[in-house]
Formats: sequence, C-alpha cells, structure tokens
Amino acid sequence: GNMHVKIRLFILENLPGMKLPLLTQRALHAWLSQQYRIPGDIRIDETVLRHLINLCYISLCEFIGPIKADRLLHEAILATESQCTFPVRRLL
Repeated sequence: GNMHVKIRLFILENLPGMKLPLLTQRALHAWLSQQYRIPGDIRIDETVLRHLINLCYISLCEFIGPIKADRLLHEAILATESQCTFPVRRLL
C-alpha cells in the first residue's frame, strides 16, 4: 500500500541536503508533494538523478530490507530499459 508515500517522504526529508539549484529543488519538492509535474524547462542532471535513485534505494532498504530492495531496483531497471533508449544503468 503506502510504500510510495514513505519513499516520497524520505526523499522530501533529504532534499534540502542535496544542495540543488533553487528552481530544481522547488520543482522536485512540488513533484514529490504531488502538487504538479516537473516543468519541461527544468533540467535535472545525471548527478541529481543518481542521488534521487540512491535515496529511493536507501529508503527501500530501510522499509523492506536489502534483498527485496535489490529485486525491486532490478525490476525497475528492466521496465525502464524496455520503455526508453536512455542508458538508465548509468544512474546507478
């Protein structure tokens, strides 16, 4: 049920420590708070995406354990790779 809520809250709590440009931080905060989509003119670089994925993984490890977290990350990678041409494994 509410795993996605726990993950979003975990990332929201850790967002200030990421030291992002103000507009990027505000856009991510609003998106994670489910207020609106990230505007198309906001570019999020790979370093930030890598950090966000890492925060998701850390939160999964805390909430469901590392074995299940590894499985879910693997499934997410496969699902993403089947839908886009971006080399998603670069973000790990």
